[in-house]
Amino acid sequence: MSNTKPFCKAPWVNLHYSGTLGIAPCCEWQGDYFYGNIDTFSSSKALKGIKKRMYDGIVEKTCSECIGSELSGVRSSRQSYEKYDMSAGVQLLDYRPSNACNLMCRMCNAESSTLIAKEQNIIINVLDTEDVNKLELDKLVRIKILGGEPSVDVKCREFIDKLSKINSDVDIDVTTNATNVSKKWFNLLKRFDNVNIQLSVDGAGVTQDYIRTLSKWEEISKNLDTYKREFGDKISIHMTAQTYNYAIIDSWFDYFIDSDIELEQYLLDNPREMSLRSLKPKHRETISEWLDKKNNAKCNQAIAIINTYDYDEQVFREFKKTTRYYDKIRNTNIEDIHPRFKEIMTESN
Repeated sequence: MSNTKPFCKAPWVNLHYSGTLGIAPCCEWQGDYFYGNIDTFSSSKALKGIKKRMYDGIVEKTCSECIGSELSGVRSSRQSYEKYDMSAGVQLLDYRPSNACNLMCRMCNAESSTLIAKEQNIIINVLDTEDVNKLELDKLVRIKILGGEPSVDVKCREFIDKLSKINSDVDIDVTTNATNVSKKWFNLLKRFDNVNIQLSVDGAGVTQDYIRTLSKWEEISKNLDTYKREFGDKISIHMTAQTYNYAIIDSWFDYFIDSDIELEQYLLDNPREMSLRSLKPKHRETISEWLDKKNNAKCNQAIAIINTYDYDEQVFREFKKTTRYYDKIRNTNIEDIHPRFKEIMTESN
């Protein structure tokens, strides 16, 4: 029996448009993407089916990321859509024109990084997303720009430039890996009065460098200071909670506890083997005790996140397998990061 209210309003008020994946109701969507243009999607059976699922409540798999966030006490995207009027149509846009990127993060994929595609010898076909300009950009109330990496993606920068001339008052969220602090990039962002910049950082020191391959913490830490100086409270750090960083959170989290930059912690749902489902209870207890002693709001949120997912032995096996694979092809060794990983990698299931 259908509900009178949908589980989530995203299919009505939001459009997630990716040049490498296609179209979906939101970026957290774990179901199939529609590979085509906006006009075709708007009248497609795919969209009608998604809307029906929302009313029927068949959302466990497709909406697992938001469900997980809410279980851990983190405000989800689903909750953020609640204030929008479904009858007003699309008011929000999440735009990612290509996979152009200068990093190759462990939890990322070929669809979001040209370097990973090259590493994996995968050919990624990129859609022509120029029809995004047919949207009434001047009427959109919020736009998210992601990649790839927007600061090195020519298509992203061209879109931002055009948008600044049409709707400079729009609330615009730009997610960047904080590797680019050029004057040209900053001046482009400063054209918007209501810009919010999410800096994707997943740890400090060797933890950050291991997860975000080709990232250099020495440079990133300086860049965070530069972003803070140039944009003030318009920036925040977007951190993805996964086994690679939260298993050893006691070795690097002090930097973010002491930082005056807002910290947003998000639970990684996929790839599942990198999620906290692979972290054994005894390690959760160790880091939770350390966090608890800090008596800090950021630490309390981390504790909730760490204990959201139950431990899964199959996921743990996949974690070790995947970690060894990437260590081999990238000439790295997770055991060099922290002694705890030596114990984790030699543990039986």
